[in-house]
Amino acid sequence: MKRITRYFCLAALCCGAMASLSSCLNTEDDNVTTNPECAIIAFTIDNIKTATTVKNQAGNDSLNYRTIQGSDIKFNIDQVNNIITSVDSLPHWADLTHVVPSYSAYGNVFVLMNNQYYLMTSGKDSIDFSEPVDLMTVASDGLGTKHYKVKINKSTSDIDTLVWDSLTLNNLQLNAAHRLLALDDRLVVFSGDNTATTATSSADGVVWAAPASTSDAIDIQSVIVFKNQLFALRSDNVVVTSADGINWDAEGDGQLVADRLLGADANYAYLVINDTIFSTTDWNRDAMRVNGTADIDMLPTRNLSIVSNATKTNQSLRNVVMAGTTDAVTGKSVVWYKVASAQAANDQQWQYIQVTVDNPYPLPYADVVNVVRYDDRLVAYLADGNGLHDFYSSDDWGITWRKMTRFVSAPEALTAQPSSVTVMGGKLWLIQSGEKPMVWKGTLK
Repeated sequence: MKRITRYFCLAALCCGAMASLSSCLNTEDDNVTTNPECAIIAFTIDNIKTATTVKNQAGNDSLNYRTIQGSDIKFNIDQVNNIITSVDSLPHWADLTHVVPSYSAYGNVFVLMNNQYYLMTSGKDSIDFSEPVDLMTVASDGLGTKHYKVKINKSTSDIDTLVWDSLTLNNLQLNAAHRLLALDDRLVVFSGDNTATTATSSADGVVWAAPASTSDAIDIQSVIVFKNQLFALRSDNVVVTSADGINWDAEGDGQLVADRLLGADANYAYLVINDTIFSTTDWNRDAMRVNGTADIDMLPTRNLSIVSNATKTNQSLRNVVMAGTTDAVTGKSVVWYKVASAQAANDQQWQYIQVTVDNPYPLPYADVVNVVRYDDRLVAYLADGNGLHDFYSSDDWGITWRKMTRFVSAPEALTAQPSSVTVMGGKLWLIQSGEKPMVWKGTLK
């Protein structure tokens, strides 16, 4: 544990003092209200990193580090019964022995350990949440106290199963090929062509904004998210930007023209100009850096996806993978890789991953290929007009791909209509268009 200071209860536990304690809950007309002098009003936790044992390609045991984003774990605070619980259950493999909680509270917060209370520092102290934890808030005057039981729910099954929840939709109209993206905490869907484009969005996958025509006709396959902003190519190949997907403005002076927008990671957006890959931080043409010139004919032209994650050895470096399809390659998708760094000296060029006879596990071809990062691995969703709906995963950053057949499958109600996936809030979101569009939320349990 980090810097835990033992708490001596002082007046709160002195003889006779217990009789004068205020409970922080006052009852009046059968309505329970919370005294703001001692209460936890917000509760979150940091990322949970867990080492799990997996089999590598040689059949030997290997450690695989998986991270659950703390921002994806929501908590419910029941001020009447004094219970704080995680809304969803975490996977069975989550290590809860060293969890760092953050909180907002009236008064000081103490944690019960080994029958003693210790002062807890928000965002710094590591607590064992394998079992429910007793937290006590104490008012600044030392008199008012309130106890909370805090529980982080975890699945009891030792099998990771992708569970889909079918959502009842409100107002979603989507009857064509589309592009699904996650922008902040919203799902954004684009449909149409270069002459007429519509967009809609939803925070929960249930209630959708009425579809609206975009201010400019854009190439929906070019839309990317970079630094919580949308970017795309207009019909004249000018780079445009939008905060909501509806209203678009030319980037900069309106003179930036590109052949393709490839995608983005945490540091850069990537685009193609005159058969050269460039990286940019601010779309300033003069400041762009060349980021690849070899094998340009192998760049994906459809189904573009770029995903990234910090490397295990250096948090300032990121593994970045780009995938998609192109007419230059038949029977399989194309995958590219690079290591990205905000420092120019450490930033590498894009490289096409050659598929040779020594690698019998390339990413297959399909009409729809969406690659996302989920459960701390690369996951590819493949679909076509014949009713194919498969998931593949890669644990080596795009070199080899294996079909996920055990406990991972698409919803049975999927048909041959266009469909796509994205990740938002730690969940997989799958949308299928049609006269009656459908939306599923997937959770690995």
